[in-house]
Amino acid sequence: MKMGGGELVLLGGLISILVGSIGAINQTKIKRMLGYSGVGHVGFMLIGIGVGTYASLQATMVYMVIYVIMTINSFAIVRNQGIRKLVELRGLSRRNGVLGMTMGLGLMSIAGVPPLAGFYNKYLVIMSAVTGGELVIAIVAILLSVISGYYYVRLIRYMYFKDKAEITVLTNEVNVRTGIVLGITTYLIVTLMMYPSILMEVTIPAIY
Repeated sequence: MKMGGGELVLLGGLISILVGSIGAINQTKIKRMLGYSGVGHVGFMLIGIGVGTYASLQATMVYMVIYVIMTINSFAIVRNQGIRKLVELRGLSRRNGVLGMTMGLGLMSIAGVPPLAGFYNKYLVIMSAVTGGELVIAIVAILLSVISGYYYVRLIRYMYFKDKAEITVLTNEVNVRTGIVLGITTYLIVTLMMYPSILMEVTIPAIY
């Protein structure tokens, strides 16, 4: 059976989500894990493009904006603290409560935990797929995203519930530049959580 361009993009989206979800599970280095996570998120964007409706394309644009904000938030902390391995997150909430809460909020948003901004962008893509007649694609994407939620929960567990002295690293002081970046991105994540329609209105001109 010959597949059209849209079907190939949708299939590519599901494969990307699968690779991102499975690949991140066994990672011990945080940057690699976030990299695989990025592959999974690109998969959701491909689904939005593959559906090809006005709603799905707008959902893809909203997804892209929110994902960039969340990724900047997480990488700013990882870079500032010099975190390389997942175990180095142990006890972060005890060493710096504000930093731990900020990263936890960003990670839960990337995981798509409601009602955070990261849930809203996934919701838009899934709903656009359903209304576009791609119910099976939507269901498979939801199931795969549940798998990806595991490694985000693992990171939060490290920060809040695991703390071994021989592994715990010192918390670096957050410099002004990193503080500004974290302040802006966290503010946007919370604001978009409370007023998600803002991005819908902003992206309307870009669709036409």
